[in-house]
Amino acid sequence: MTIPLLGVHRVQLASKWLQKIFDWTSNHGGPHFEELLNSNGEIALWLHKLNGSQSAGDAHEHLRASADAALGTGVTFYVEVDDLEAVHQRCRRARAQIIEEIHFNENASLNEFTFRSPPGYVFTAYSRQLKSKIRK
Repeated sequence: MTIPLLGVHRVQLASKWLQKIFDWTSNHGGPHFEELLNSNGEIALWLHKLNGSQSAGDAHEHLRASADAALGTGVTFYVEVDDLEAVHQRCRRARAQIIEEIHFNENASLNEFTFRSPPGYVFTAYSRQLKSKIRK
């Protein structure tokens, strides 16, 4: 299993936002580290605080970034969801920056849409359940 670990400046804020969008739950919580679980109870993502939470010799010493650093450059996190439209609506309500609206990706044979989270990471929510090909 591969578990992404994202460095963020505000762990609790990022956690609450991602829980709201993907309907994930917290399995740890706190200002320095978070473990988020998907609807199957599997680990979906870890969040770790950037700056200040690491001391010399910390295992995550590489998670350092200035407050104005661009986070997630060149990376897109693909997250499988059961109800793509519901996730899209939650993104809209949370005022997420929608980068690509829901569409059918011919290469991957998936319905998907892409958005940017408040910390700056890019996510693509997708569904393998093809009720119909969405073309927008």
